[in-house]
Amino acid sequence: HVFYRLLNESKFDLYVLNYRYSARCLRKGWVEDPHFNSHCHAGTHDVYKNEIAKALKTIQTTKKYEKTVGYAHSTGAPIFFNYLIETGDDGFDGFIFNSPFLDFAGGMNEFAADVVSTLAKYKMLSMDFNPAPTIPPEVKGKCKYKGNQQELVLSAWAAKLFSEYYFDTGTRPVYVVPLTAGYMRGAEVVQEKIRARLAKKDPITLKPFVMLTSRSDDVLDSEGMRVLIDAIGTARTEIELGDNAHDNFLSHDKRDTDLAIDLIKVW
Repeated sequence: HVFYRLLNESKFDLYVLNYRYSARCLRKGWVEDPHFNSHCHAGTHDVYKNEIAKALKTIQTTKKYEKTVGYAHSTGAPIFFNYLIETGDDGFDGFIFNSPFLDFAGGMNEFAADVVSTLAKYKMLSMDFNPAPTIPPEVKGKCKYKGNQQELVLSAWAAKLFSEYYFDTGTRPVYVVPLTAGYMRGAEVVQEKIRARLAKKDPITLKPFVMLTSRSDDVLDSEGMRVLIDAIGTARTEIELGDNAHDNFLSHDKRDTDLAIDLIKVW
């Protein structure tokens, strides 16, 4: 990841927490359905609290660090926010949030996510449900995953990113991976918790954090993110970029990527 350049130059060690049902779990063959890449079988992100706590303990016992900074991007952010709400921010000295998943980009995407989450809430839809894409006729029957009946469809969005930044396709899919009903439900519960803290003017953390968003984000609504980020804390720095991609550190133009990294360095 390009972001590693920032950490390495700033003399930070990087630890990556691989949640269940994603990334290396795919490569190891632990995921029965390849579309379970953004999935939460329980419909609540509380199931990840223990994973984060164990990861933090591993970091603390590996080496004595002067500072520990938490980082979350996109769909990983609600899981991290939930941990902070339920457990507190002990163990961290600050945070970097890169396009955190706090709001869809509006329109039909947001409407569909709300409907799926509500149906899952009232058990009218399985948490495992995923709105898998329609299989194009020309490839139907040719894209099976380890004999699974679920077929895979190449994602134009992921393929474009792969053409610009090489990544391991065994751990980061280049096919379409919809958010499952379980993940949508878990994320909406976290958003409800954040709104409740905002209404009470009760910040989730008093430690410094920076949030990067982009007006050109093609996945999330930058304005919606900034509204809910008020509940996270007051010791914040908000940076809204104009032309960066959803992952501000993997933008289409190297100059935009460098700008995002340089701004975080200043912070």
